[in-house]
Amino acid sequence: MFRIDAILKNMIRSFLMLVISVSFSFAYEMKVFQITDKILHDKEYNFTEGLFVKDGKLYESTGLVSASAILVYDLKTKAVVRKIRTPGFFGEGIAIVDNTLYQLSWKDGKVRTYDAETFEKKESNLYVFTEEAWGLASSLKNKGMLWYSDGGSILYLLDPKTFEMVQSHHVMVDNKNLFNLNELEEIDGLVYMNVWFDNYIYAYDPEKKEVALKIEVESVRQKEREAILFDENNVLNGIAYDNETKTFYITGKRWKYIYAGKLLDAPK
Repeated sequence: MFRIDAILKNMIRSFLMLVISVSFSFAYEMKVFQITDKILHDKEYNFTEGLFVKDGKLYESTGLVSASAILVYDLKTKAVVRKIRTPGFFGEGIAIVDNTLYQLSWKDGKVRTYDAETFEKKESNLYVFTEEAWGLASSLKNKGMLWYSDGGSILYLLDPKTFEMVQSHHVMVDNKNLFNLNELEEIDGLVYMNVWFDNYIYAYDPEKKEVALKIEVESVRQKEREAILFDENNVLNGIAYDNETKTFYITGKRWKYIYAGKLLDAPK
């Protein structure tokens, strides 16, 4: 009798451990990105490092020292209406707070600032506190603040006046650190994140301190493979959201298109 009770208890314990593990690992919802439209990417400046929408315009920051620029697309005409070349450094994430546009650079630590309307360069004594700078996004929920990533597994909230850290969030998924956090976008309180060399987009809930959504975009990658002679190094990078039309925009480094779309529940 004792032996049977012990076996049953072990079986129940193992089952509960499995249930807890599965529940924890798959606490997030699965979504898929459905394409509804596309914008032809600029042929010369398309190594995407930053992306966001403001007032009917799509802003993009591109990287590589020889091809760094800030581009502005008109979402109605799909044409590039502004192109500001920023040579001499490797451009990274961009974001606007009030009337200032902030642009990161990969390794030199300096934060460039511009007038958000005229794009005239402002004097800036701002520097990041990490060795590398990757993603940047304005926060509506934390008014006047910036979300920031440096390629690790920590998501930072910064004061744009000083670039000092206000919050830090250690991002995990499936019980593992989610390294290589890249381009960012805050949407309805969640921080959407690209992950370098990952074909998923993750949405992190800063209040619950957990990943809330995991978004599959392999179908979009397949479209790119069909459109051009695809290089696997040209990774998914770039998330933007038009709050007026409720439209998502995603793209990647050297992709032929910027894709507009919406999120659907993943098939079960």
